[in-house]
Amino acid sequence: MYNGKISPTQASALDTAFDSRHSVISLQITGTPDNRSVWFDLDDLKGFIDDAQKEHGNMNGVRVYLGAKSDRGLSTVFMVPTESSNGNNKDIPGADGLNSGEPGHPPNANYPQ
Repeated sequence: MYNGKISPTQASALDTAFDSRHSVISLQITGTPDNRSVWFDLDDLKGFIDDAQKEHGNMNGVRVYLGAKSDRGLSTVFMVPTESSNGNNKDIPGADGLNSGEPGHPPNANYPQ
């Protein structure tokens, strides 16, 4: 059991709500369509979490940041492990992150692909 599970309808609503923001950022700033999703290999995700837990026994979760690839400027996400500190979830200083994801096909494809 886990928290945060959403239905395909809820996923579609989140995608639609982001679309207007994405379009403004993408077309007005970069002038080209941007990436809308990032796919991660299951083994990479499991390996990242397993390694982070081994290295940081106090790990309590993962924070996902938005980023941009410097080569093509496409949006991406990267993840870092977190720990609890005074009731807050803080990034673990110096911990390795994960950014092995691939862009959507095509990059600007909406949900579902």
